[in-house]
Amino acid sequence: MLTVLLKILSTIGIVLLWILGIVLALLLLLLLTPFRYRAVLQKHGDEIKAKAKVWWLFHFLHIVFDFNRTDGRSAHTIEIYILGIPILRTINRRKEKKNKASAPHSASEARGEPWAAARKRPSVPPGRWKYMPGSDAEKPQQKPDLEIIKGERPHALARLGARIRALLSKIRKNLQQIFTSASEAGRKIRKVSSDIVGWIEYLESESFYRFKELALRQLAAILRHILPRRIDGCLEFGTEDPARTGQLLGLFAILYPTLPGDLEISPDFQEKKLEADVTLRGHILLIIVLVRALRIIVNREFRVLLHRIKGRKSSARKEQQTT
Repeated sequence: MLTVLLKILSTIGIVLLWILGIVLALLLLLLLTPFRYRAVLQKHGDEIKAKAKVWWLFHFLHIVFDFNRTDGRSAHTIEIYILGIPILRTINRRKEKKNKASAPHSASEARGEPWAAARKRPSVPPGRWKYMPGSDAEKPQQKPDLEIIKGERPHALARLGARIRALLSKIRKNLQQIFTSASEAGRKIRKVSSDIVGWIEYLESESFYRFKELALRQLAAILRHILPRRIDGCLEFGTEDPARTGQLLGLFAILYPTLPGDLEISPDFQEKKLEADVTLRGHILLIIVLVRALRIIVNREFRVLLHRIKGRKSSARKEQQTT
């Protein structure tokens, strides 16, 4: 009996180890295998066409996005393929089959057929009124006659005194509300000003300055890694003002040495236009993005910043609940 139990436990352990190994292998593949992308942008007049593809692990996962705008009408589609199987299309087909299967029932309900909905049973037998004499149903109760009590009308001086007292009490309540709202507004203004001063002091501190430098470096590295590795095609632009077109051309001339690939830029100094036929290519390694992001997240100053933001949100929520 003991040997059988040990064999079962060893088998379970081997299966768990295999599952753990498969999960770790998939995780390493996800982190170390790049996600490659390719995007094509075409603009001719008012017509815009854009198509983007993202694939991973030799097209094991493939995502396609299409956008088309013609005659002022826009249309876009997105599809996810796993081993060549369209996932979203398969889900939509199953939904359509379910809708078609439930369509006859809804049609019969719309026509009012007897099996479409349960009929309501009458509360009294047919041919009888609910409140006929001799029926068991309760008759509506009649409203009792109101007894009119006459009293003496108060004196004119008493009525005037009552009105003056009511007016004075109303003025007193209004003054109390005004003073209360003014004190509450002053308290809120003092609290907001103290919060602003505290945030200014924190943002000007040396620790936040070091964290800001670290975060900007890591974010810039992530952005450089995500940006396309090649930009090919042609771009033709122009404005109605030749001077403004020249300024834009100077800006492109500054950025052109940093652009990878072969992009042809042509200015038009005569008319306003924007024509483009551009192809972008690149890849993304999740391990690089994850490492850069962890350098920001594990920093102590990042936790301090989150604590300050959460504290501000919780105090604002408490104020709303009290008001």
